[in-house]
Amino acid sequence: MIHLANITKYAALITNDKGEVLFAHKRGKDIWINIGGRVERGESPIECLQRELREEIQCEIVTNPIPVEFLRTPPTPALDDSDKTVQIIWYKVKIIGELIPDNEIVEIKWVDITNIDIELSPQIREYLLPKLLLS
Repeated sequence: MIHLANITKYAALITNDKGEVLFAHKRGKDIWINIGGRVERGESPIECLQRELREEIQCEIVTNPIPVEFLRTPPTPALDDSDKTVQIIWYKVKIIGELIPDNEIVEIKWVDITNIDIELSPQIREYLLPKLLLS
């Protein structure tokens, strides 16, 4: 039986020249996440990520070449609502501009995934990190 997610979120996988991954800390949350969110009416996943990155860290996505999907999780319990499930679809993106936390993002951090010192979301720990460590 196929289980569909109640919520689909798109996340930006952003890395630097050292191979570190950018994570963000939202106001009022205990865990760190990737920048991203839900599509709004009429948006493509890439347009969603462009909007979210502008809103949350004031930078732009390089769209030539167009970012491609990197990883899609199965539906997992939503952290904020146990009656719902969430599926996260990561796109590996390159960015331009100065990174400035804004809106609901209070802090950003480049993290060496072989030496993690922050609390990451379950989806990042269970799905994204293993794939990154194999890459």
